[in-house]
Amino acid sequence: EEEEEEEEEDNAEEELAPPPDTTLVFCRRSLPEPPGIDVWDDSEKPLLKASLVPEVDATQDASAEARMLNLHALRPGGDALGLGADMDEVVFIEHGSTLVCLLFFEKLSDKEVMIIQGATRSCILRGHGPNLSCVGPLVNDTCPVGEGNIRRRELCTVFPTSYRHKVVDQYSADAMLTDVGRMYLSATPLAQLPLFDPAEGSWDRGEASSVVGDDVNESVSRKGNEVECDLDDETPAPLFCFPPGVGPQYGGNPQLRFVLLWLAASQAGRQIRVRTPPILELELAEDLKEAEELVGVLLEAGVP
Repeated sequence: EEEEEEEEEDNAEEELAPPPDTTLVFCRRSLPEPPGIDVWDDSEKPLLKASLVPEVDATQDASAEARMLNLHALRPGGDALGLGADMDEVVFIEHGSTLVCLLFFEKLSDKEVMIIQGATRSCILRGHGPNLSCVGPLVNDTCPVGEGNIRRRELCTVFPTSYRHKVVDQYSADAMLTDVGRMYLSATPLAQLPLFDPAEGSWDRGEASSVVGDDVNESVSRKGNEVECDLDDETPAPLFCFPPGVGPQYGGNPQLRFVLLWLAASQAGRQIRVRTPPILELELAEDLKEAEELVGVLLEAGVP
């Protein structure tokens, strides 16, 4: 009996053991001009898989080894979690260590992108607005840790246009070209996003540093196309998100946003894992099921 009690205590200690020290990398990039209509008309990139996935729980997490694309606020964290940017707040609360970026990130412009590599998920939230609730803590984040001690997960911004007061405008050709272009730029691998060098007046790949707690860790600094987080080294990682621009704040049509996200991700060489979180006044799972079936039919038919 004593041996069994000791074994149970050891197992309990292992379950409550603190997570391993990992590295967070914060990157801020200026975005180039989005592709023109000719790129989308004549693209030789194949259309890739798009699928609906379950929400994250303690046993499955589709955000592992993927880029999450649902940070919409220009101020990281929704201005210290105070702008009513519900989706951004959920992401920052679930990945609490990312809040350190509030110390050194100013407001972004819509011509920039912020990418956080290596975030650890510490809890699970559900719902939206008044229905938001905490499911509970996540003791062990199952997302693999790669080179440089960086978890193989990325969080990225995308700034969709709001059609809340002019819903019909989103169906124009110009609006769809703008929206798919923004999604495409946010799906672009980090090593392909340039920095502006004012000294040379030209675009440069530049350097990025990482933050470990309060220390700057130069061992994972990089130049050129060498990226320590090897998430996109061989094949670009899939996107994990709900379609950007969906929800009461933006008024985007879920099915249209799904198709635009699919086109943008395919052009960037990424598959998509689409979430269907409960959002006020929307039935995402039902709305997007038809879009998922349409994508499946087109892929099966071999549409280029």
